[in-house]
Parts: sequence; structure tokens; C-alpha cells
Amino acid sequence: MNLRRARSEEAELLTALAIRSKRAWGYGDDFMEKVMPDMIVHRRFLDEEHGTVAELEGAVLGYAIVKIDGKEALLRDLFVEPEHFRKGIGKSLFEEALRFARDRGATRMKLFGDPNAVGFYESLGMQKIGDQPSIVDGGRTLPIMAIEL
Repeated sequence: MNLRRARSEEAELLTALAIRSKRAWGYGDDFMEKVMPDMIVHRRFLDEEHGTVAELEGAVLGYAIVKIDGKEALLRDLFVEPEHFRKGIGKSLFEEALRFARDRGATRMKLFGDPNAVGFYESLGMQKIGDQPSIVDGGRTLPIMAIEL
């Protein structure tokens, strides 16, 4: 597996990957339609922020996007193709995001995650620090997680 910088022309491909990855948690069409605005990888994210792609023999297996804002980094996205879950790809992408953030002077990284991913992020040293309302109706909240760098 190789990690490389994501290219802005990959935005549509990465959006499709994110949708497949999210669906792997068992979310239905109604839910996915509601969260779609948060699933789109905009070209500007890849131009203005830092995207990393994990690939093997030219196939994209996952990606992460980090935004640096002063001393704080935001892990905007981290998604892996469902058939490659639990193979260390997400961990490698996360570690690359941490390295990038540290190298840019960030002292903390946070994310607004899917409730199903809390255990994964906790296993990497993040802690839940709060909740944020989801764009999905019905009182659903998203965990806010952070790690000191």
C-alpha cells in the first residue's frame, strides 16, 4: 500500500468511496439522502487542505482530508473501502493525518465522527469531548473527538 497526496480531480471518486464506506454501517437510502451534503468531497478541499489517498496497484483503498486552522487540525474525512476495513488502512491514514498536522504546528486534532466509528478513533488515542447535532432530524448527534498532538 502506498500513501500519496490526493488530487483535486479525484473529488468525485473520493465522494463515491465515502458513500460506499458510510453505507457499510447499514444506513438506508433516506438516511444517506439526508447526510449527502456532508459526504461530498469538494475539489476545494483537496486544493486548499491536505488530502491523502491510500492506494494499492493504482486502486484507491481509502482517503483522509485534514484542515489546519492555526494550532488546531480538523480531520474532515477518513473513509476506507468496505472490503478493506480492518486491514490497517484507516490507521495508516490517521497516522499520516497526525504527522501532517504536527508538521504544520497544530497541537490538537479533532473530528466530528459517525457514532459507529468512536471505538476506532478511541483505539488510536482520541477521546470523546462532546456531541454535535447531526444534519439528520430526530435528535441524532455526532461525537466530537480530539487528540492532543
